[in-house]
Amino acid sequence: MTGGGALSIASGLATGGEVSVGKGLLKSRNNSKSGNNVADGVKLGKRLASEQQTKETGTTMAGAGHKRKIDDEERLVKVYGGDASSWTKKSSSTYSSKDGKIIETHWYEKDGIKYEMKTKITPQTYQPKK
Repeated sequence: MTGGGALSIASGLATGGEVSVGKGLLKSRNNSKSGNNVADGVKLGKRLASEQQTKETGTTMAGAGHKRKIDDEERLVKVYGGDASSWTKKSSSTYSSKDGKIIETHWYEKDGIKYEMKTKITPQTYQPKK
């Protein structure tokens, strides 16, 4: 079972999905609406980055094998089962989009199965806490 959060957010980034974005790019070239072409290209880049990030093994941010505890540990155990020591919170690599945003996917993981995936989009000036 995988969480649907990242893909639903990614779908929202490229409204209409890959096929309609592709058609939109061709249409905008034919109609000389280059602003739409650029915007569609940025959205497509974000969507593809998010989809690729969902396939990564990720880096542990909290939980099993990390000094930081997962904030939602009790809820995860109650909803999905297992014990607290079997859960990790992970993050993907980052992608810098052409509009200056940083795309990163986070999820919870237990026994190699990803839960509650979400794609985070932040300004490029953002510096995560260490």
